[in-house]
Amino acid sequence: MRRASIAVACVLCAVACPSASAEAIGTKERTLAIKYKDGAVERYRVAWTANLVTASRDEGGSFVPYQGAVENRRCSWSIASTIERTVSLATRLGPTFPLPGLGRTIKGDPRRPDGESVVSGTVNETCKHKDAAARRESDTRKARDAVMGAFDQFIESDLDTFKREVQSKGDVAAITVE
Repeated sequence: MRRASIAVACVLCAVACPSASAEAIGTKERTLAIKYKDGAVERYRVAWTANLVTASRDEGGSFVPYQGAVENRRCSWSIASTIERTVSLATRLGPTFPLPGLGRTIKGDPRRPDGESVVSGTVNETCKHKDAAARRESDTRKARDAVMGAFDQFIESDLDTFKREVQSKGDVAAITVE
């Protein structure tokens, strides 16, 4: 399921931008046992995946002698992060069954719920130029560090949110994190 969503993001970026990539930069899982008031127990596997999608493109053109055109080449890039929560019902025999209604994708900055998670930059060089590549890599590293720095804290917060969502269903007696 995670790989499919990353693949879709990569294909969409490839259509819009000549140079795009998507990668999962972190994954954590927890198993919850949910006991219902009738005594039945179900196990849910909750997984969070931090994704980083980067895209860059060259814009403009180079100087053309005697035609009045000026050098206006530049490299633009954007780096977006998301955290995906997927939930699956875990059976005693081993297989899991996805429960899409309980999943969620956070596109904002996990440290600031109202913040934007897209970092963008532009330099007056081509994307292949070493200065442009260095700045783009620096921005990518900072975005990766920011997401991973907040990842564990986000998971704990989202796990509490998920437990409240499940508890709000009237027939749940207890939830245990295993």
